Amino acid sequence: MGLSKVAIITTAKKEPGVVIRNNTGYHAITALAPTLHLAVRCQHMLSAALLTLLLQACLLASTASHAGRVVAAHIFLASMSVLHKSGVPCSRVGRTLWRTPSMRKLRKKLEFEFFTSILGSGGNNFCLVLFWPGWWMIMAIGLTIPAFVG
Repeated sequence: MGLSKVAIITTAKKEPGVVIRNNTGYHAITALAPTLHLAVRCQHMLSAALLTLLLQACLLASTASHAGRVVAAHIFLASMSVLHKSGVPCSRVGRTLWRTPSMRKLRKKLEFEFFTSILGSGGNNFCLVLFWPGWWMIMAIGLTIPAFVG
C-alpha cells in the first residue's frame, strides 16, 4: 500500500505536457502529398527553364562582348589611318593660320593682358604667393613628418 501512495504523489507533481497523436499529422500529409508533388515538379521545370535562359544570356553577352572588341579595334585602326593621312595637311593649315597678321595681333593682346595681370597690382600678390620661399620649408616639413611618424 505504501508503493501506491508514492506513485500517486509523483503523478500529481508532474507538469502538463503536450500529447502528440499519430493519426492527426498523417491525414494532413497524405492530403497535401499530390499538391506538394506538383509544386516540386513545377519548381524543377522552372529551374531548368531559368538555367537555360541564364546560359543563353551568358553566351549572348560573351558574343556581344567579342563583337564589340572587334568593332572597336576596326574603328581604332580606321581612325588612326584617317588621322595619319590628315595630320600633315592640318599641321600646314595650323602653321599658316598662326602666321596671319590677325593672329599676331591677337597673340600680342593676350601677352599684354597676361603680363599686365601678373605684374599689375593684383598680380604682385599672386607672384608673392606663388614664389614665396616659405613654401619650400612647408614642403620639407610635410615630407619629413611622415618619415618620422611612420
